Amino acid sequence: MGTTQTNALAAPTDARANPNARRGDPPPPRRRWKSRVMLAAVVGAAGLFWAAPFLAARHVMFHGVELHGSGESVVRVEFNDASFGWLSPIVLKEVVIHDFDGTPFARFASVVSERPLWQIVSDRSRPGRFLVRESDVTVVVRDDGSNFTDVLRLVAERRRGKRLGDFSLSVKSGRARVVDATGTRLLQLDGLALDLSVQRTMEKKLACAFTADAVHEGERLPVDLAFEWSGAAASDPLRSGTGQAVLQFAPLPVAGFVPRFAQIFPNVTLRDGRLAGQIQADWDFDETKKVRAAGTLTAQDLHVSLAGADGGSQELNRPLEELAFELEGDYQPDVDNLRITSVDIQSSLLTLTGTGRIEDLRGRFNVDLAGELRYDLAPFVDTLPADYREHVQIDGLRTRQFAVRGPLVSSADGSTRFDASQLAVEADVSWEQADVFGVRSQQSTLITRLAGGILELEPVSVPVSGGRWRGVPRVDMQRLPAHAAVKQGIVLEDIAFSREMCHLWLKYLSPPMAQATSVEGRLSISLTESYLPLNDMAAGRVKGTLSIHSANVQPGPFADKIINLVATLEGLIPGRQSKLLAALGGVWITFPQQVIEFRMAAGRVFHSTLEFHIGTVVVRTAGSVGLDESLDVLIEVVLPDEWFRGPILSDALEGQILRIPLRGTLDAPRYDRTEVREFGKRLATTATGGLLRNLLAD
Repeated sequence: MGTTQTNALAAPTDARANPNARRGDPPPPRRRWKSRVMLAAVVGAAGLFWAAPFLAARHVMFHGVELHGSGESVVRVEFNDASFGWLSPIVLKEVVIHDFDGTPFARFASVVSERPLWQIVSDRSRPGRFLVRESDVTVVVRDDGSNFTDVLRLVAERRRGKRLGDFSLSVKSGRARVVDATGTRLLQLDGLALDLSVQRTMEKKLACAFTADAVHEGERLPVDLAFEWSGAAASDPLRSGTGQAVLQFAPLPVAGFVPRFAQIFPNVTLRDGRLAGQIQADWDFDETKKVRAAGTLTAQDLHVSLAGADGGSQELNRPLEELAFELEGDYQPDVDNLRITSVDIQSSLLTLTGTGRIEDLRGRFNVDLAGELRYDLAPFVDTLPADYREHVQIDGLRTRQFAVRGPLVSSADGSTRFDASQLAVEADVSWEQADVFGVRSQQSTLITRLAGGILELEPVSVPVSGGRWRGVPRVDMQRLPAHAAVKQGIVLEDIAFSREMCHLWLKYLSPPMAQATSVEGRLSISLTESYLPLNDMAAGRVKGTLSIHSANVQPGPFADKIINLVATLEGLIPGRQSKLLAALGGVWITFPQQVIEFRMAAGRVFHSTLEFHIGTVVVRTAGSVGLDESLDVLIEVVLPDEWFRGPILSDALEGQILRIPLRGTLDAPRYDRTEVREFGKRLATTATGGLLRNLLAD
């Protein structure tokens, strides 16, 4: 009863709700398919969303990642395994990074994020901390950079304009190798650990701590670097904000410093040796505008090669060298200039103190520095050939003032780098006393200029041996071996002769002065052409004139030989007895005022006619003297008329000139006796014929 009543009461209600419905018809189906589709879509989207990291990981594993830069530069990254999950950290295993050439240069056993994926995706500007284990990096250095700088430049290019928030990177158990283009290892770092962090709140903060052991011949040499900086978010850490840096390293093979050193000094190559250092710098470009830097560098068994533009080279060796430096300055951000209030550099070779400024720090890095420089010339003299080294003595050498000007940054192929070869250096050099190849100088000053690999020496006040040095030498160090040239004109003006000059170099221009035991007089030298390789003078070329104003010489072996010859000729003349042989060794020869042309080529010095007098006898020489002192000289002996007294000899032999070749060396000259014998025969014939004519006349 209860059930029937309930149904009956419900019928009118259904009828009222649907007037067209008939009693007993089934109810219409509800439209539930839309909600079910929507539910399925939501569930599918949620599932796809949840599976997206897995799918992305599969894609990364099979296809890798490519980073495209300007031009055709591409960096490819491969992964052997990748694990992405919204609630779990990112895990990448066996990561390999390829450089522009497609060569693997970095491998990581694993890269793991500290934050889960959903946090990284929700705020991409703050990726958080990443841990890298068992990294292995091979840096290949080239003349124009390295594969490592290539990749960094591409990453920086892609990040340009994008802000990166809190980020930190930790590298554990790393290894790095630096090799040249041929694969030769330059440096190996083991046990590498790196902690790098970037924080952005109201300002940006950078912090870096790096430690490693450089492996060399079984030794493990520590390297430590620490860097901290804070400043405006978009500013340059090296030109703004506040920061400090400390670098320490044990004696490392210099091969590891080659890439950076070659960029700054392109003509200098570090061949071998070790370098240790400790450098500290701090700067505050926000409030005090101060920058300070100090440190020491110690080189051991350093071998340096100086390269020239023509492919030549010159080697320099230093067993031990220590350099200490300090620098203080004020930065002017409105004009991007650094005013250097003091710079102090000290080493065994030089001491430098100065002030100045550096303009356009973000661009050309224009240097304008001036001050005082003192250095020891002895190491440079030691590089001269042994034959010359002992004849160069300079005391009290100092530089009163110096100036360094020019840009330190060069641009090429769209990239910039430090390049010291563009700097121009000028210094006022003076000395108390100098003796260079017998030319003596006291209280002298000259200006030295170095620009574009050319060293020029301009005399300001250089009195030498009672006269003046007026030459302007130029040393071309771009073409190696370096060579010197002297500006055309007078080089030595009205200087006094000295025994050392005669012993060292005048003997080639004027052989009769060779090994002179005493000399008096004055001379000048002018040059019209000069080319002198500093490591091989014999390969040089020189052309000029020797002006003898007057000279009296007590001769050496060469002139003694000629005196002996003249005495022999006088002794052949009937009725004359030479006094020269008895006085040999004490005879002075004299040189009248004259100009002799000379030139040096192929290791020999050629001279035009040179005249000197032995008593009343006029002697002339012409020919060449080798730098090995070998002789090829022709002697002309003008016999005086007073030797031929009487009508017979005077009529036949008056004005007689004998020409005699001279060979051998300056120490042991040998003359050809053929002309002497012929002269003797002419004398005998003339005397006999005269006697016969006298007998017939009687």
